[in-house]
Amino acid sequence: MVSNFGFVDCAFRAPHGDHGAGAHDHGHRREVVVNGTRVKTIDIHAHCAVPEAMAVIDQSPGIDELLMDDTTTRIAAMDAQGLDMAALSINPYWYHADRDAAAEVVRIQNEALVEICAATPDRFTAFATAALQHPDLAVEQIEYGVKKLGLRGLSVGGNVDGKELSDPEFDPISSCVLLVNAYQEDPEGRILWDYDQENPLADARGFQVDGEKYTPNHQENLARNKTLLNGARYYVDHAHPEYSCPEVTNA
Repeated sequence: MVSNFGFVDCAFRAPHGDHGAGAHDHGHRREVVVNGTRVKTIDIHAHCAVPEAMAVIDQSPGIDELLMDDTTTRIAAMDAQGLDMAALSINPYWYHADRDAAAEVVRIQNEALVEICAATPDRFTAFATAALQHPDLAVEQIEYGVKKLGLRGLSVGGNVDGKELSDPEFDPISSCVLLVNAYQEDPEGRILWDYDQENPLADARGFQVDGEKYTPNHQENLARNKTLLNGARYYVDHAHPEYSCPEVTNA
């Protein structure tokens, strides 16, 4: 288990109103209600720090009183603020580090985030960290963090040691994020795709050609489609053209 960690703001200071358990020890959780309905509130801008990781490149949070070895104080503050969950992230400070050091920083951080969330999964989730200054390494870290460790996405800085995120150097990272974000394991079962509204013999412009509409069978459906947890469709296009397009003459 990670020895200590701290909940901080963007500048590694104590979050506003989070200076100890005593001020928030109300014994109950504040609830947020909209139009008479209890709603779940999630703080998606919840920074934290892992001193063990920072020490790899000779940095530290700088404020010892921020450090703790359990989440009791922060959960008390969340209860008082009406926050049901916090999505933890770590503001990047390692984008200048060499490859080996950056790999160790990210490993320690991501494992610590998993441990924090596992201890109280109904109150915390987390975004992975990655060494974006080393794109090939970052791709491996993102895939491992999301698909193996179960982290819920990736937190990034506004630039990478002065380079804009739109720099072509980071194209592999962008591609990896898109793929990993789309792919979700679904151990509960498979939902088949409904082809009733699909017809390669017709297109949205109104063109139609004669022929028999082909609908994949059950096994083909399973192999070609995956309905993601967010309702999106992740699928193999199986390389068929839209036959009805008038510019297609040899389909």
